Amino acid sequence: TRGDRPDVLYVLALLLIRRRVFRLEDQQEIAPGESWLTLYCPRDESTHRVRDAAPGEARISEIETELAELLYATAH
Repeated sequence: TRGDRPDVLYVLALLLIRRRVFRLEDQQEIAPGESWLTLYCPRDESTHRVRDAAPGEARISEIETELAELLYATAH
């Protein structure tokens, strides 16, 4: 399910913000050490919440490679 890999969702959310697919609307700290990002998609005017599960730099590179492989595999 989507919540199984919060670090992957977090990195994907950042990539979509960078590509201006989503816009960061808010970041709320629910409890110490637990915060959530609220993202807005102007295309369909929807909002999405993603847990702030920032991984380390090495893990970010792994996730970006994994996402690129998924996107490349779907293109064929």
